[in-house]
Amino acid sequence: MNIDTEDDEEWSDEDDLPSKSNLKREHLGYQKLALLLRDLPEGTFAEMPLSDRLRDQLLVARRINKGALKRQVRYLGRIIADEGAEEIEATLDAIYKARDNNTRAFKELERWRDQLLSGDQALLTELVDQFSHADVQHLRQLIRNATRESERQKPPKSARLLFRYLSELRDG
Repeated sequence: MNIDTEDDEEWSDEDDLPSKSNLKREHLGYQKLALLLRDLPEGTFAEMPLSDRLRDQLLVARRINKGALKRQVRYLGRIIADEGAEEIEATLDAIYKARDNNTRAFKELERWRDQLLSGDQALLTELVDQFSHADVQHLRQLIRNATRESERQKPPKSARLLFRYLSELRDG
Protein backbone atom coordinates (compact mmCIF):
# COMPACT_ATOMS: atom_id res chain seq x y z
CA MET A 1 0.00 0.00 0.00
CA ASN A 2 1.48 3.27 -1.12
CA ILE A 3 0.58 6.32 1.00
CA ASP A 4 1.14 9.67 -0.63
CA THR A 5 2.52 12.16 1.90
CA GLU A 6 1.34 15.16 -0.11
CA ASP A 7 -2.28 14.19 0.57
CA ASP A 8 -1.57 14.02 4.29
CA GLU A 9 -0.15 17.52 4.25
CA GLU A 10 -3.21 18.77 2.41
CA TRP A 11 -5.55 17.43 5.11
CA SER A 12 -3.41 18.59 8.02
CA ASP A 13 -4.48 22.21 7.48
CA GLU A 14 -7.65 21.77 9.56
CA ASP A 15 -6.54 24.63 11.78
CA ASP A 16 -7.18 27.02 8.91
CA LEU A 17 -10.85 26.03 8.71
CA PRO A 18 -13.22 27.92 11.02
CA SER A 19 -14.71 25.77 13.74
CA LYS A 20 -18.42 25.08 13.83
CA SER A 21 -18.69 27.10 17.06
CA ASN A 22 -17.01 30.11 15.45
CA LEU A 23 -19.36 29.90 12.48
CA LYS A 24 -22.35 29.81 14.83
CA ARG A 25 -21.05 32.81 16.78
CA GLU A 26 -20.50 34.72 13.55
CA HIS A 27 -24.00 33.92 12.33
CA LEU A 28 -25.49 34.95 15.69
CA GLY A 29 -23.66 38.26 15.28
CA TYR A 30 -25.33 38.71 11.90
CA GLN A 31 -28.71 37.98 13.49
CA LYS A 32 -28.08 40.58 16.22
CA LEU A 33 -27.12 43.06 13.50
CA ALA A 34 -30.39 42.24 11.72
CA LEU A 35 -32.35 43.01 14.91
CA LEU A 36 -30.49 46.30 15.34
CA LEU A 37 -31.34 47.25 11.78
CA ARG A 38 -34.98 46.26 12.21
CA ASP A 39 -35.31 48.45 15.31
CA LEU A 40 -33.72 51.58 13.82
CA PRO A 41 -35.87 54.70 13.62
CA GLU A 42 -37.41 55.26 10.20
CA GLY A 43 -35.15 58.19 9.26
CA THR A 44 -31.96 56.35 10.20
CA PHE A 45 -33.16 53.18 8.50
CA ALA A 46 -33.66 55.09 5.25
CA GLU A 47 -30.04 56.31 5.34
CA MET A 48 -28.51 52.83 5.73
CA PRO A 49 -26.54 51.41 2.78
CA LEU A 50 -28.66 48.29 2.30
CA SER A 51 -29.40 46.22 -0.76
CA ASP A 52 -32.99 46.19 -1.97
CA ARG A 53 -33.33 42.54 -0.96
CA LEU A 54 -32.13 43.19 2.60
CA ARG A 55 -34.20 46.38 2.97
CA ASP A 56 -37.37 44.56 1.79
CA GLN A 57 -36.82 41.68 4.19
CA LEU A 58 -36.15 44.08 7.09
CA LEU A 59 -39.45 45.81 6.32
CA VAL A 60 -41.14 42.41 6.45
CA ALA A 61 -39.46 41.75 9.81
CA ARG A 62 -40.90 44.99 11.18
CA ARG A 63 -44.44 43.74 10.53
CA ILE A 64 -44.39 40.13 11.72
CA ASN A 65 -45.05 38.47 15.08
CA LYS A 66 -42.70 36.62 17.44
CA GLY A 67 -42.75 33.10 16.03
CA ALA A 68 -42.24 34.15 12.47
CA LEU A 69 -39.77 36.83 13.56
CA LYS A 70 -37.27 34.19 14.72
CA ARG A 71 -37.27 32.57 11.28
CA GLN A 72 -37.09 35.95 9.57
CA VAL A 73 -34.11 37.02 11.70
CA ARG A 74 -32.26 33.81 10.84
CA TYR A 75 -32.98 34.49 7.17
CA LEU A 76 -31.80 38.10 7.52
CA GLY A 77 -28.59 36.80 9.14
CA ARG A 78 -27.94 34.67 6.06
CA ILE A 79 -28.56 37.63 3.74
CA ILE A 80 -26.17 39.81 5.75
CA ALA A 81 -23.56 37.04 5.72
CA ASP A 82 -23.87 36.74 1.93
CA GLU A 83 -23.71 40.47 1.27
CA GLY A 84 -21.11 41.38 3.89
CA ALA A 85 -21.70 43.26 7.09
CA GLU A 86 -18.66 45.55 7.15
CA GLU A 87 -20.26 48.58 5.48
CA ILE A 88 -23.45 48.20 7.53
CA GLU A 89 -21.49 47.93 10.78
CA ALA A 90 -19.34 50.95 9.87
CA THR A 91 -22.45 53.05 9.15
CA LEU A 92 -24.10 51.96 12.41
CA ASP A 93 -20.92 52.78 14.34
CA ALA A 94 -20.86 56.25 12.80
CA ILE A 95 -24.52 56.80 13.67
CA TYR A 96 -24.02 55.68 17.29
CA LYS A 97 -20.86 57.77 17.64
CA ALA A 98 -22.68 60.87 16.37
CA ARG A 99 -25.57 60.16 18.73
CA ASP A 100 -23.16 59.83 21.67
CA ASN A 101 -21.45 63.10 20.73
CA ASN A 102 -24.82 64.87 20.53
CA THR A 103 -25.82 63.49 23.91
CA ARG A 104 -22.51 64.57 25.46
CA ALA A 105 -22.86 68.08 24.01
CA PHE A 106 -26.47 68.34 25.21
CA LYS A 107 -25.49 67.32 28.75
CA GLU A 108 -22.65 69.84 28.75
CA LEU A 109 -25.07 72.62 27.78
CA GLU A 110 -27.48 71.53 30.52
CA ARG A 111 -24.65 71.59 33.06
CA TRP A 112 -23.60 75.09 31.96
CA ARG A 113 -27.17 76.36 32.19
CA ASP A 114 -27.71 74.84 35.65
CA GLN A 115 -24.42 76.21 36.97
CA LEU A 116 -25.16 79.67 35.60
CA LEU A 117 -28.61 79.61 37.19
CA SER A 118 -27.08 78.61 40.51
CA GLY A 119 -24.88 81.75 40.37
CA ASP A 120 -21.55 80.34 39.17
CA GLN A 121 -19.72 83.56 38.19
CA ALA A 122 -16.50 81.69 37.43
CA LEU A 123 -18.27 79.73 34.67
CA LEU A 124 -19.78 82.93 33.30
CA THR A 125 -16.32 84.49 33.10
CA GLU A 126 -14.91 81.33 31.52
CA LEU A 127 -17.67 81.23 28.88
CA VAL A 128 -17.22 84.91 28.02
CA ASP A 129 -13.45 84.34 27.66
CA GLN A 130 -13.95 81.19 25.60
CA PHE A 131 -16.59 82.68 23.30
CA SER A 132 -15.45 86.16 22.39
CA HIS A 133 -18.60 86.81 20.37
CA ALA A 134 -20.83 86.30 23.46
CA ASP A 135 -23.15 89.15 24.39
CA VAL A 136 -22.46 89.38 28.12
CA GLN A 137 -25.36 91.72 28.83
CA HIS A 138 -27.83 89.41 27.06
CA LEU A 139 -26.40 86.41 28.89
CA ARG A 140 -26.75 88.09 32.30
CA GLN A 141 -30.31 89.18 31.44
CA LEU A 142 -31.29 85.59 30.51
CA ILE A 143 -29.80 84.30 33.77
CA ARG A 144 -31.59 86.98 35.80
CA ASN A 145 -34.95 86.34 34.08
CA ALA A 146 -34.62 82.56 34.46
CA THR A 147 -33.83 82.93 38.16
CA ARG A 148 -36.90 85.13 38.68
CA GLU A 149 -39.11 82.66 36.81
CA SER A 150 -37.83 79.86 38.99
CA GLU A 151 -38.47 81.82 42.19
CA ARG A 152 -42.02 82.66 41.07
CA GLN A 153 -42.61 79.07 39.91
CA LYS A 154 -43.39 80.17 36.39
CA PRO A 155 -42.70 78.16 33.23
CA PRO A 156 -38.95 78.14 32.44
CA LYS A 157 -39.11 80.23 29.26
CA SER A 158 -35.90 82.16 29.98
CA ALA A 159 -34.07 79.00 31.07
CA ARG A 160 -34.90 77.52 27.67
CA LEU A 161 -33.76 80.70 25.95
CA LEU A 162 -30.52 80.56 27.95
CA PHE A 163 -29.98 76.96 26.87
CA ARG A 164 -30.59 77.91 23.23
CA TYR A 165 -28.23 80.88 23.48
CA LEU A 166 -25.50 78.71 25.01
CA SER A 167 -25.99 76.25 22.19
CA GLU A 168 -25.64 79.02 19.61
CA LEU A 169 -22.48 80.25 21.32
CA ARG A 170 -20.89 76.81 21.29
CA ASP A 171 -21.87 76.06 17.69
CA GLY A 172 -20.45 79.22 16.60
